[in-house]
Amino acid sequence: MNRKEWLFGAVLVCIGTLFGFILSEAAARAYLYFYWSPIAALGGLGPSPKEITAIDRPRWTYDRRYGYRYPPNSVVWAARIRAGKLHECVEYSRTDANGNVGAGPPPYRPRLRIALFGDSWTAWYVDGKTIADLLAIELSVRLRHSVEIVNFARTGYGVVQMFDLAADVLNEQAFDLALFAIISDDLDRARRWGHAVSIDGEERELFLVEAMSSVGASNFLDAMIVERRISPDWCAQTQGQRDSIVEAIEERYGRLVRNAQPILNRDFALRLNQSELLLRLTSGKWFGGNPPLVRPTTLPRIDARSFAHVEGMRDNIARVKQSLIPYQIIHLAIATELNESKHDALLGSIQLALWRSLEDEVGQKILTTIQSLKGMDAQPAAMAYSDTESHPSAYAQFLYARAVADVLVRHQFVKPSQVKTDQ
Repeated sequence: MNRKEWLFGAVLVCIGTLFGFILSEAAARAYLYFYWSPIAALGGLGPSPKEITAIDRPRWTYDRRYGYRYPPNSVVWAARIRAGKLHECVEYSRTDANGNVGAGPPPYRPRLRIALFGDSWTAWYVDGKTIADLLAIELSVRLRHSVEIVNFARTGYGVVQMFDLAADVLNEQAFDLALFAIISDDLDRARRWGHAVSIDGEERELFLVEAMSSVGASNFLDAMIVERRISPDWCAQTQGQRDSIVEAIEERYGRLVRNAQPILNRDFALRLNQSELLLRLTSGKWFGGNPPLVRPTTLPRIDARSFAHVEGMRDNIARVKQSLIPYQIIHLAIATELNESKHDALLGSIQLALWRSLEDEVGQKILTTIQSLKGMDAQPAAMAYSDTESHPSAYAQFLYARAVADVLVRHQFVKPSQVKTDQ
């Protein structure tokens, strides 16, 4: 074969490869356009018809700066409906006199006082306890002295809003240590606001996608169904049964789901700035784990790949450092991350970029609990509260408390006393 024939053959191979890639890309986009079905994003309502959760009162009030505030000394009860009957009732959340999650400060002066910032994972209430409560007990035993953890976790918060809150709290209150307990999904959550309003005579607990004290026609999502008739007495009388209250909750759920179906933004099929096929091959997920859903059917996400481009983030990090309170970001690994050999494979491309950006901005590595949980032989299948609720079970909360304590002791953020001190 002479040089001319060889070049001709090489050109044909290149053209064929390019043509094949273009056809594959077109096929991938056609598949996504016609067949890919995003999961309905309904805030706390969830897309699963297997279980419907309703609460007896709204959990929050609107706050422009922090998204929302929990009312002080509030106890919220929740009813879970399955197969058309009342499955269970639980004390869903409790706040102290300052509107923070939990029962409030201990009756003694603690030797170590920790501020804990987080999302619903850390605010999640099971059998009267949160991860913060169990972590305080775990650290007290390991350190041989008293520990108080003030739980500033807020449902729906991402990293950005955790720092919004921490920038003020850590400059107004005295703590020995501050912790940011994040899950991977927190990385690209944009700011969101909570509201409790009446719409057409119906009490609604909402997430707003914009900071505004009034609710427009398309700027909110229902976070949870509110049914004032839920009470411990009603729960005891109706357990395992169906009545008019259960029927009312089901009717409202169905109506809200019908009005909040997600819409896939199909403009991606014509954009030329990225390859959907290559993104799938490199990230392991379609759209790199960030499907282009149209608002207001989803809560807002950060579309930047650096926290330097998120309004107010750098200022808040600077103010946290200015407080001179030592702080650390700790990653709480969820069940799927324990099954995966490489954690990066589970992050969307934007989340992975933001993980690295956050480390750069704060000047420290994010410490993950993955190895500690694996070292405790954590069972991923037992870490969810139920088959329809992914938040941590009591078993998972116990493991998280131990894993976070492991991280803090191993990296010497806390040190045990030589002699046990009385509380």
